[in-house]
Parts: sequence; C-alpha cells; structure tokens
Amino acid sequence: IFESMPVAIENAIKFGKEVPGLNELNSKDFATIINVKIFDFFMIINSILFIEGESYLHTMHGHVYTRFWMNLIRGKEIVDELFEFMDVFNGIHLTKKEKGLLIALIFTMSGKK
Repeated sequence: IFESMPVAIENAIKFGKEVPGLNELNSKDFATIINVKIFDFFMIINSILFIEGESYLHTMHGHVYTRFWMNLIRGKEIVDELFEFMDVFNGIHLTKKEKGLLIALIFTMSGKK
C-alpha cells in the first residue's frame, strides 16, 4: 500500500490541477492542500473496493490489503470507523462524476478535516 501512494499522489496532483482556482495557487500552497487532502482523495477514488465489511485494495505487487492487515497496521478502532463510513458512503451510490465533484469540493474546503 505504501508503495502505491506515489501513484495516488500523482493522480491527486493531476486532478487538482484541473480544479479551477487550485490550478492558480503557487506550488507550495498547492502541495500543502494535496498533502492534507490526499487520504480523502484516495478513499473516495477507491471506495468501490470496500465491500460488505472487507477491503479489496490491491498493492502494486498484487497483494490484497484486507481488513485483517488494516487492523494490524492502523488499529481496530480506526479501521472499524473507516469501514462504517465506507458502508454509508457506498450506500449513496455516487457516480464517477459525482465523486469527482465531491473531491473538488474537498480540495477547496478549508481546514484539515
């Protein structure tokens, strides 16, 4: 998963450069926004891989980053909250376009949360 992050960051940067307003920021401010919002971007883009309480995220080497491994790495409490959120998020059945709009909103929102 950690090896996959550069690809996620690159995708977030490409997406962010297409968002009106963000593409006008200086590189330092743009990088700060990407760093603060990268987790949100990654989770929305990969939300489809969270199915009925299990994760089907794949690493660059073809391994599956299951809930079991998430519990070991991140801790059960955080993982339970993440899966609870993903169940609700996936339950609203957003289209790719709607997810794109949501990501643009998240990138332009102030604050770290």
